[in-house]
Amino acid sequence: MKPNRLIWALVILFSVVAIQLLAQENEANRAKFEEIKTKAEAGDAAAQGKLGYCYLTGFGVAKDVESGIKWFQKVNVSGTHPKKFV
Repeated sequence: MKPNRLIWALVILFSVVAIQLLAQENEANRAKFEEIKTKAEAGDAAAQGKLGYCYLTGFGVAKDVESGIKWFQKVNVSGTHPKKFV
């Protein structure tokens, strides 16, 4: 009976650690997204392309294809090719 308790304790411990690591990664992605967004809103064409990619893939933000396309269109208007950022 005791080996089963040990196994379950280890499973729970590893689950908690995995959840913590995912939360830290999501927090870091969100911070990077905010940094990119600030630059994009200031008119940085490279950041606009990266922001479009973030929205399309859901990096640091909820996936939003419409917003991604909007940011890629802003890059296109500025004359920079969006493929440089993907």
